[in-house]
Amino acid sequence: MKGLTAIVLAAAFVAAGTPAFAGKEGKNDLRAQREASCKAQAAKKYSALHFIKRNQFVNNCMGVTTTAKGGKRTPTTTGQRSM
Repeated sequence: MKGLTAIVLAAAFVAAGTPAFAGKEGKNDLRAQREASCKAQAAKKYSALHFIKRNQFVNNCMGVTTTAKGGKRTPTTTGQRSM
């Protein structure tokens, strides 16, 4: 009886986890297709010796930012209260 319960529980966990895994897999396929397209465009535009320019082109094509946009920001107020 314990063995049967374990099998039923394992089947329930596998059945519940399958749709979520399939959805994530589809997103990764689309990202891989887009990345391959961007890499093909970069290969046409830049030679193999300009690998930094190629990588920058692929990152821009994919919409990936590689630099932090932080740093010191200017305040939106003057720090004085209005009366």
